[in-house]
Amino acid sequence: MFIRSYTSTRPVIETEEDGTFELVVKKYFPNNDQPGGRAMSNLLDCMSLNEQIELCGPTGGIEYDGNGKFTIEGKETHFNRVTLILGGSGITLGYQLIARVLESECDKTQIAAINVNKSEADVLEREELQSFKDKHRCQFRIEHVVSHPSEEWDGKKGHVNADVIREVGQRGIALQPACNDPEGCAASFEGLGVSGGEELFWFLGLKQRYS
Repeated sequence: MFIRSYTSTRPVIETEEDGTFELVVKKYFPNNDQPGGRAMSNLLDCMSLNEQIELCGPTGGIEYDGNGKFTIEGKETHFNRVTLILGGSGITLGYQLIARVLESECDKTQIAAINVNKSEADVLEREELQSFKDKHRCQFRIEHVVSHPSEEWDGKKGHVNADVIREVGQRGIALQPACNDPEGCAASFEGLGVSGGEELFWFLGLKQRYS
């Protein structure tokens, strides 16, 4: 039996509910590091129309209640600004929150996102995120950081480090750490006025609850 958690990318607001949902699943082909690829993504890729799998959910310890209000492990807290540090297919965790905030007319929460990938081909939901950025320039900022870019890549190169976080991040943050320089990143959080505790937590996906 294979069990894997995925974060839906639709619906994210109540008006989108139509009895269906959408997932973004990256297929990992076999290679030297993973001769068998990734079991669940390959299983889903090979399914035929009308085949069935068992689903359960939602799961997770974080709920977003709108307008910057979070319930984290049962405790309510509030952020006017949120910074997400995401990587690879983990972008779906942040995408759900980004879409929920930006597609809600009354939600003024500021969001900054750092999206880390090995190559530009690995950047998922790129067009959708760019569309959000174009429509909400005063509310949403995203920077893609690529560690092994092509010559045509004109974005940020390398890995997440303290300098990138200080440039993009903002005080009051929720994040999924994806930093190659933990000590430097921790120092950059302190430079943003974040010392840990309630302002700094693992962002591992939302358990949706519509207000």
